[in-house]
Amino acid sequence: MCDQMKRRIFLLIWTFIGLVSCVPLFHQADRTGADRTTLPWLRTEGNRIVDETGEIRILHGVNRSGMEYDSLGFGMSREEMAFICNDWNARIVRIPFNQEWMVQDSPYQVLLDSVIQWISDCGAYVVLDLQWESRKVRISRMPDETAAGMWRDLAGRYKHNSAVLYDLHNEPHDTTWEAWRQRAAECIEAIRSVHPKSLIFVGGLDWAYDLRGWQENPLPYKNIVYSSHPYPHKGEPWAWDKYFGDFSETHPVFAGEFGFGQRTLEWGTKLMAYLDEKQIGWAAWSWLDNPKLTQKDRRTPTVFGEKVREALTGLSPESGNSVPAAADKPE
Repeated sequence: MCDQMKRRIFLLIWTFIGLVSCVPLFHQADRTGADRTTLPWLRTEGNRIVDETGEIRILHGVNRSGMEYDSLGFGMSREEMAFICNDWNARIVRIPFNQEWMVQDSPYQVLLDSVIQWISDCGAYVVLDLQWESRKVRISRMPDETAAGMWRDLAGRYKHNSAVLYDLHNEPHDTTWEAWRQRAAECIEAIRSVHPKSLIFVGGLDWAYDLRGWQENPLPYKNIVYSSHPYPHKGEPWAWDKYFGDFSETHPVFAGEFGFGQRTLEWGTKLMAYLDEKQIGWAAWSWLDNPKLTQKDRRTPTVFGEKVREALTGLSPESGNSVPAAADKPE
């Protein structure tokens, strides 16, 4: 090969490397539609979530799992989201996702754009939940060292969309408060570097159940909501005051997950009454994964689902589980 040809190949390689290095982590397609929403921005005030007018928003809804283990969303559709939001009256839908796909898979990112639009078109907010790190590492102890960069790019993607909220890590576990605090701060600061307005949800330890570390030393950032995941199999399944209830008197607390079945019906019924008494919003787990809200048809409620649907459909606009009328029926 002649020297001139070698030089040409060398220049082509370095030009390609230079172009790749300038490409952002997320594929930035034309996303005008994904930013179209009439939902008001949310913020925290004292121990409450409020909208731009200062009205309290106690948001209730469900988890729609699937995107963490299926890159096609396990059958997500506009029709299904409309059923969740309109028939069940969910005003917040938590979407677990897979970090590996979020970083590497452009079609996966575009699907998420659509899911967000479907939900926000129905007048509901979307919580993006880092559920799985990858197909091999599912629910890790806490986000890995690359998560902050992923959150920065994800927040940049939706920085103009008031419907999108962020849940840093599904269920921290088997780590220390010091380590989790440091990693959470990295992720929060990464989001805030591009998106100063959004709500950010932060779980506790013991698979997100225990918020006492945050109660002793809250995070020094604005618009933080602390997320607990109460389940009947916990070591102290009735100790709600201890693990998150008392904390909710001074800081915004949300039940990002909870679930129960026929055998734990009493526990679940009392938990829902407790959350209502404390004015703590929630997202029930899960539309189609155990403990399931719906049966095989994804429409007929289970015993658990009946309780959740009854609670959701019984909420009035005065409860805060609603958005302005203009957003309920998008054009």
